[in-house]
Amino acid sequence: MRQTRMLGRSNAGGRPILIATIAGALIFLVGIGIWYQFFRDDAPPPVSLEHAVSSVSDATATAAQAAAPNATSAAATATSVEETSSAAATTQTDDATATAEVESPTGVGLSGSWSVDGSQDTFVGYRVGEELAGIGTTEAVGRTADITGSASVDDLTVTAASFEADLTTLKSDNSMRDGQLGRQGIETNIYPTATFVLTQPLSLDAALLEGQALHVVATGDLTLHGVTNSVQVPLDLQYTNGVIVVVGSLEIQLADYDINPPSSMRVLAINDYGTLELQLFFRR
Repeated sequence: MRQTRMLGRSNAGGRPILIATIAGALIFLVGIGIWYQFFRDDAPPPVSLEHAVSSVSDATATAAQAAAPNATSAAATATSVEETSSAAATTQTDDATATAEVESPTGVGLSGSWSVDGSQDTFVGYRVGEELAGIGTTEAVGRTADITGSASVDDLTVTAASFEADLTTLKSDNSMRDGQLGRQGIETNIYPTATFVLTQPLSLDAALLEGQALHVVATGDLTLHGVTNSVQVPLDLQYTNGVIVVVGSLEIQLADYDINPPSSMRVLAINDYGTLELQLFFRR
């Protein structure tokens, strides 16, 4: 009987410890879930010309594979057309030569109007450091693919360019952060767009036509949060598969655009500067 009573006391005393252990484990798991849902630092890497160019190559390869089933019939048709048109082709040698010169990199170069290709992975966005309660320093990255614009090129000189980005569609890994930007920070509810207008001609290099990467600095007016400042944006360019690939980044002091860093219970601090990032693809 005495042994039974002792066991009863032992079990009763151990029950609170067991309950506390289970509760602690649940709190830990909930905390991990909140961190993963809202504060995990899985920001995409900074823009890279190599990565952007590879995306164009991948898209081209995919399109070529999709067209492969029709390659045989197309080749047969082309052969037939070639045989029946050989005489006409001979009499049009001069015209063909002239056309080839126009399309040649040593002819008109990149002359023409180039527009932003929205079918590629085009985006403009921000990258800014922040400190979160119980988490520490992380990096917030938001991007929008809603960009319109064009550039006019005369041989190897960009004579004019203007672009507009819809900031209301900026997306990061946190919908709560995205929602706050409508009311705080860049206040997209009031200032829904950002624009850039080239104010000085931009000289390119003939090496661009040979597929080589080129580094340039574009001077223009950047309008953000209702404020316009003259900026110089470092850009990396490469011409591939008929597409001009452009990536760049520019550090921006928030105060220069009258932007007050957003705040909330979870956000302890946000850097007073951020990075504007862009990845654009142009087609003539």
